[in-house]
Amino acid sequence: MFKKDYEGISTEFYKNDFSSWTKQDEIEYNNNEIRQKAKYWFFQNSFDYLSANFVEGDYMEFGCHKARTFRMALSEARKKSFDSMSFYACDSFEGLPEASEIDRFPGWEKGNLKTSEDFFMELIKEHGVYADKVKTVKGYFSNSLNATLKNELKSKNTKVAIAYIDSDFYESARDVLSFLEDFLQEGSVIAFDDWNTYKANPNKGEKLAFKEFREKSKWRFEEFLSYGWMGKSFVAY
Repeated sequence: MFKKDYEGISTEFYKNDFSSWTKQDEIEYNNNEIRQKAKYWFFQNSFDYLSANFVEGDYMEFGCHKARTFRMALSEARKKSFDSMSFYACDSFEGLPEASEIDRFPGWEKGNLKTSEDFFMELIKEHGVYADKVKTVKGYFSNSLNATLKNELKSKNTKVAIAYIDSDFYESARDVLSFLEDFLQEGSVIAFDDWNTYKANPNKGEKLAFKEFREKSKWRFEEFLSYGWMGKSFVAY
């Protein structure tokens, strides 16, 4: 239990002993106390929005490293009883592709952020929520999000409720957005996990891909939820 200061504020916010603080502590702090909490807040509110506005459809995630956000989505969907929702996990399951000049970023080298398809499904099955509704789409987006997949989804009259784009790169996000055009509907949520990477430069990454997409899409987009320093979402209409 943390003590409180003279104003009644928890001293948890005023840590001053860093004698044993390591790089691993920083990583765990970023993941557990900042980034994952912000993402979980996004999923709580997004599924509440879908439920309150009677938006039906499927969940698609593009970039599914360690199934972190994917499991959040499964849990929040179950809390809102989205029993007819299908969940698509689109990933190379081989790590990042080779970055082009525009996409180079420290730590995002080819093969990094790899979660194998088998391990991904192990995590999903262990989680035990809607596991039978999860479908994987393996491959780099330029190859996997192809006409065959489009036709298969169209034959099922597939519509997207939430598209969660954790593609890291501009080129990957561009391919994802082009694919999504035919599956959006009024009320669809598009979320970008890496919106403010590349120092929030609007001419790089997911920001650039979405800017170009908006210019040619038949859909219009309303700003929705921002979460943490990194995430941004929009609603289609």
